[in-house]
Amino acid sequence: MLIIITSNKSQNNINDGYGDAYTEAFFSRAESLTEQVILASGYGDHLKVSSLYLREACLYRIARFTYVTSFPIINSEIKWSAWEAQKAVYMRAATGWELPVKQVMVTHTAANGKDRDTIPVYVRLPKCTEAWKEKIPVVFLITGLDGYRPDNTHYN
Repeated sequence: MLIIITSNKSQNNINDGYGDAYTEAFFSRAESLTEQVILASGYGDHLKVSSLYLREACLYRIARFTYVTSFPIINSEIKWSAWEAQKAVYMRAATGWELPVKQVMVTHTAANGKDRDTIPVYVRLPKCTEAWKEKIPVVFLITGLDGYRPDNTHYN
């Protein structure tokens, strides 16, 4: 089934991505995907559920642009809520994957000034590992200004 996702931003005369109206224009469409998730879950279609959650996460990603930050303060509460929703929905998608994602908080040993004490990272381990006891090769992805943890599923 093909699902076409559109936004009503032009109908509301939203001409840029900086304001809250731009972000809010994506919320109802993103939330409507949850209804489709419930239907797919009822059929036990885990791949479809994951795919729908990833679509929803993508809508929240687009909604939080052009830029969202919490340093030194949250620059937009509504864009920040889109960011939080994106992470939550992404993690729901990941629960159905053969190699699920775990969020791990890494101690920021070089924290200085207003830096946080921990750094959140997403970790996926091959099936052959058992409770972090085996040595395995590591792929480490660091993103810049407008690339965040749940934006990079296609690299996994």
